[in-house]
Amino acid sequence: MSRRLLVLDSTPSTNSWLKENPGFCRPFASVRAIQQTAGRGRLTRSWHSGADGLDLTFSMVVPADRAAASALTIATGMALHQVLSRYADVKIKWPNDILLQGKKIAGILCEDSGINAHWFIVGIGVNINSRDFPPDLADYIQSLQLATGQEHDVQKLWIAIYREVVRAFRQPFYPFSAKFIQGFNNCAYRFVRREEIADYPLEFKTLLPDGRAALEDREGKRITIY
Repeated sequence: MSRRLLVLDSTPSTNSWLKENPGFCRPFASVRAIQQTAGRGRLTRSWHSGADGLDLTFSMVVPADRAAASALTIATGMALHQVLSRYADVKIKWPNDILLQGKKIAGILCEDSGINAHWFIVGIGVNINSRDFPPDLADYIQSLQLATGQEHDVQKLWIAIYREVVRAFRQPFYPFSAKFIQGFNNCAYRFVRREEIADYPLEFKTLLPDGRAALEDREGKRITIY
C-alpha cells in the first residue's frame, strides 16, 4: 500500500483536514499546508504560521496502541529533534516543544483521528524561514533562519521529518526504553514551568518510561507530572 503525501495551498488546520477527509487517511498519510490559517497548539493555544510557505506545517496519521496515546508527542518530539539537530543546537522542552536559543521553534499536537481507534493524527509546526513575528510573540519564538542566518528548503525538511516520524512509529516505542530515556534526557531543556505547582520553573530531572516527567523544586523535592 503506497503512502499518501499531499500539499495544499491553504487550509485552516492540517489536523482538521485529515479528520474531515477520512478517505485520504491511512497509516503514515500526510498533508502539508503552504499556509495554515487557524493552526492549533496544545491546551487550546494557537500556532503562528508564516505566510507564503516560509514555515512548515503538516500533519500525518500514525498507528499506535491507545495505551501509548499520552506518549505520542514525546516520541514525535524525539523524531523532530533528530532532524532539526542537524541544523542547530535544539532542545526538547517536555512534553512537546522544541526550543532553539531558549525560544520555541517547533510544536506538536497529537489528537484522536476519529476514524480508527488505533490511528492518531500528529500535527507538527516548525518555524523555518520566517523573520518577522507578531510583537506579542517575538520574544518567545525563533526560526531556523534567524538562528543560522541561512534559508532552508521547507519541502526537504518536511520529507526528512516525515521519514523520521515513520521510523519512530514503525516499531514498538512504548513504554520508553532506557536507551530512549537517556537520549531524551541528553537533549532535554533544563526547566519546565507548571504554574499550578509553582510560580517558578521546575528543574527537569528525567523522562519516565510511561512518559511522565520527574521534576525538582527549589527545595529539592521530586515532583512527577503528566
